[in-house]
Amino acid sequence: MDGTLIDSEYPYFLALSRACKEYNIVMTEEEYFNNYAGGKVADNEKQLAAKINSQVLAEKIIARAKTVYFEKLADGVEPKPTLFETLDALKTKELRLFVASSSTEDVVKRILSDDVKIIDYFEDIIAGDHVSHSKPHPEIFNRALTIAGVEAAEAFIVEDSFQGVEAGYRSGIETIMIPDHRQPTDEIREKAFATVPQLIDILSLIY
Repeated sequence: MDGTLIDSEYPYFLALSRACKEYNIVMTEEEYFNNYAGGKVADNEKQLAAKINSQVLAEKIIARAKTVYFEKLADGVEPKPTLFETLDALKTKELRLFVASSSTEDVVKRILSDDVKIIDYFEDIIAGDHVSHSKPHPEIFNRALTIAGVEAAEAFIVEDSFQGVEAGYRSGIETIMIPDHRQPTDEIREKAFATVPQLIDILSLIY
């Protein structure tokens, strides 16, 4: 969801960076997008705890980042370009749509319902707090397949993060990448079914 449907990955980086700075810890953009983007909150917390050698402080920073993030959301979030046209086209073709996001369910529902108002396009939500493992583990996509009652060959994934593409690759589902803040490496390009610049471009690949 973050970085694929809406422009919220970078605002969350800014929130986490600010929270870290309040405790005299540096979180660079490169470090965030290499190691945290696309991950579950719980897994990001564990990774931060290992970085700073303190679980207690990591919990405080992640909690503070969430507060700052919600403050930023109060100003609204930007939908990704061509989001609404793409969703309308997919629904016209009667394709079943699911959200599989590493964000927690409360965050996903708030954004999709209150901010961009697109929740009715989706049949179900599989959130980070519904699974045990974070992307690049394929659990979240495997769970989506189970809920949908379909095989991997009958589905496709749209992702923006390296971790998401890797998770899709491991699940055996064809994954279309729309790069957000990082351009794919050669390895990620090989694992993606295709790489396109914006959402609307997926239509020519799946019809």
